[in-house]
Amino acid sequence: MSKKINFSIESWSAWSSSKRLRSDWIDWACGNSFSTSSIPPDFSQIPAMKRRRMSSLSKMAVTTGINCLSESQSHPKCVFASRHGELTRTVKILESIANQEDISPTDFSLSVHNTSLGLFSILTQNKQPATTVAGGVDTFGYGLLESCVLMSRFPDSKVLFVYHDEPLPDKYSEFKFGPKESICIALLLSWNENVLSGANTNVSMSMKERATGSDEERDLGESFLKHYLSGAENSVVDGQSRQWVWGR
Repeated sequence: MSKKINFSIESWSAWSSSKRLRSDWIDWACGNSFSTSSIPPDFSQIPAMKRRRMSSLSKMAVTTGINCLSESQSHPKCVFASRHGELTRTVKILESIANQEDISPTDFSLSVHNTSLGLFSILTQNKQPATTVAGGVDTFGYGLLESCVLMSRFPDSKVLFVYHDEPLPDKYSEFKFGPKESICIALLLSWNENVLSGANTNVSMSMKERATGSDEERDLGESFLKHYLSGAENSVVDGQSRQWVWGR
């Protein structure tokens, strides 16, 4: 097993198709019943001229990231992680090519994997170092690991980690992978000088290789947030090639 990494979560924000309110996530994590909210997502923090060009995935990621920073005035370093990124927009481009139609310049320019991160940096005027991560089924875990690497390099800086993904386009419905609903989780993370001893921290992570791969689709982001919000001491979750251990 890898060495345990300890860090602190200063704030969090999350949104999914079935859990739209903060209270929904807390009730879900604690095993309480909650009603699937029909409240539409609020993207009002994004200027209308910018919002009209953005995909639902980018609007979700940017808004959730901004909400996570609502109590912090600093500009943190950022890690955005998504398994599929702007795949829906990419499929639209491919369909246009197949039909010998003109490609939308907006679709073309906003179809890259770091679209959400770029838009977030522009809207928040954040010029700090930032990166994007894609790691298959284990995308959330690797994104969190990358965030810890940034914190270890810059221990006096905070890191905003935003995990976001959405169901595959209908063209890919025959493939049995991908999230069942749209989801976005934002965590504002911090390091401290006692992190190696595990003092004054509230979350830890470690991982180990799996002997065999897993065909089971489990969202690591949801499992992590459930561990954190429920107050569980330890949680073990199987990824595709690694086993992830969340602790205190």
